[in-house]
Amino acid sequence: MANAYEHQIEPEAPGEPELIAPRITIEAFCMTEGFATALQDAMQDRRMAKATSAVGMGGIDAAVRRYRDIDAPNLIIVESVETGFELFGELAKLAEVVDERTHVVVAGPSNDIALYRELMRNGVSDYLVTPCAPIQAIESVVGMFNEPGASPAATSFAVYGVRGGVGASVFTHNFAAELAMRGGKDALLIDLDIEFGTVGLNFNVEPKNTIADAYRDIDNLDDVKLARLLHAQQDKLKLLAAPSEVSSDQPPTEAQALSLIDIARTACDLLVLDTPSSWRASSRVALRQASKVILVATPDLVSLRNLRSLLDWLQSARPNDRAPTLVLTQIGQPKRPEISEAEFVDLAGAPPALSLPWDAATYGAALNSGKLLRDTQGGRGHADLIGGFADVMAGREKRAAGGGAGVARLLGAFGFGRRA
Repeated sequence: MANAYEHQIEPEAPGEPELIAPRITIEAFCMTEGFATALQDAMQDRRMAKATSAVGMGGIDAAVRRYRDIDAPNLIIVESVETGFELFGELAKLAEVVDERTHVVVAGPSNDIALYRELMRNGVSDYLVTPCAPIQAIESVVGMFNEPGASPAATSFAVYGVRGGVGASVFTHNFAAELAMRGGKDALLIDLDIEFGTVGLNFNVEPKNTIADAYRDIDNLDDVKLARLLHAQQDKLKLLAAPSEVSSDQPPTEAQALSLIDIARTACDLLVLDTPSSWRASSRVALRQASKVILVATPDLVSLRNLRSLLDWLQSARPNDRAPTLVLTQIGQPKRPEISEAEFVDLAGAPPALSLPWDAATYGAALNSGKLLRDTQGGRGHADLIGGFADVMAGREKRAAGGGAGVARLLGAFGFGRRA
């Protein structure tokens, strides 16, 4: 059986649920173009999608003038070039026009711990040392508005086939099942392909409620109502399938897709999005908003072309996130010319974290019977490979149980178990 391409890849960070900014209003007053640009980039980040923001110039003086006549927002970010007592004088003027309910973040060039402590003692929420990277501003905001003990959002995985026919949905469904089975955390699989999704077929179920029902009531949907729409497939795995017949509903807008994903992330620990390869609003939102993106491709020219385009788009859409993870499928298909894995890596600039062999008989049997690979004769080895990959993506400790050399080599591809 083919195994993962052996290439050094950093292990995923632990799969803890992440924090995102709530629905707040943020206004920033900068002194330098560099800090203004960093904040503008930060406010476009997926973790800030629910926040409303405005970034301008003028520093603390501009903020004081603005809030003399209007109420201050939830958060004010002000930049100052002052580093000593002059800074406290500027902030005293700001304190006269904003009340204690408004959070204030100060940015400046001083990296002095004594200044930081004094600012905190005087009620400033945080101090950012300039020059500041966008991710630093993001972490400051989301940490500020998520108190210790607050329920964080689920870790989400958007799985996307770079073209049709690469087996992305089959992989996604088995990946979700392995995540739930091996990790002991509640997982939710959503089929975003409202027209032709296959979650129901591949799990051999016909749920009473589907994603179409969720979208029809999207304006009133919350985690409680969403829970009523879910199908409990396993102890730790729930499904939100697509309709079994072509829906007459209009495809969801970006706002509707964002709302559904946002609510779903409060209803589970791990969220897996079966993302259709059609370039619709729901696919773009899933790829932008997911904690981690997994791209599925076959070793051919069309996949290579689409993969390179997607990597460029994702780099622009997710500048503060790690690169997507690549999975190659259908390796060694008879009578089909294919690009070698080594050449594919060289041309794409992205090493596959997992390569799955061509096995028409096993995959066909699983699909035709509505079973997972693990429950199909001859499919356990494939399931173990996908399960080992799921462990790594979730940040769990490596597991080789039942996997033999295949999982050992898979984990080696992620840098585990290598000798110095």
